[in-house]
Amino acid sequence: MQMSKIFNRGNAVLTAAKQTMASWSKVIDSYEDVPDIYRGFFDTQIANNQRFPYTLFTPSIVKPKGKGTEKLICDTFSAIHILERNGGLVVTKSYPYQTVYTLEMGYILLYSWLTISGITSTGEAGTSTIDFNTSSARHFATFLDKLRPSLQGVDETQLKVEKEKFDYLLPLNFKFMNFGRSSLVGGETVLQILLQPGIREPVWSLLGDMFQRTIVPHILPF
Repeated sequence: MQMSKIFNRGNAVLTAAKQTMASWSKVIDSYEDVPDIYRGFFDTQIANNQRFPYTLFTPSIVKPKGKGTEKLICDTFSAIHILERNGGLVVTKSYPYQTVYTLEMGYILLYSWLTISGITSTGEAGTSTIDFNTSSARHFATFLDKLRPSLQGVDETQLKVEKEKFDYLLPLNFKFMNFGRSSLVGGETVLQILLQPGIREPVWSLLGDMFQRTIVPHILPF
């Protein structure tokens, strides 16, 4: 028998499953589907005869430290635009793809994040973090392919060889093996991989038993 919790939101009733689905990112296919608060950006930045750009809506989600903010991410030919809702206001940061100098993507179970740092279209240094449910990670491929493009004419056989360099991690750390393999793009070469195993430190003891916590291990391919 399957059971689910039920949550009340005013007169609406949300099951646990529907509450989870409400945290998923959603691709916006047309101007008519854009939430009203974000339409000003499209009215001023996107020409009427222009094809509607790839746009992704990311609702606010609970993360390990606090709560993330709702955002709308839009891809145009030369830049990624991040529109962040703050109450009744929208703050927009646009990063030309060629001026982005660092990119971080991580996940903790169902919580994932993408942090972009670079020079914005206004000429200022900026950083933006997009929080999202891990089940929505596939929707970010369009942005990642532009932020970390593969070289032209890449030999897929060579890329397979580079990914296989992580295979030795299989008995040591299966998750890091997969994360390392998926982090490569065509044309990159792995010169060396450093794996730092987890380090445990004592926290407190009870009746002679010592309780410890694990400091997160790291993998560093370069």
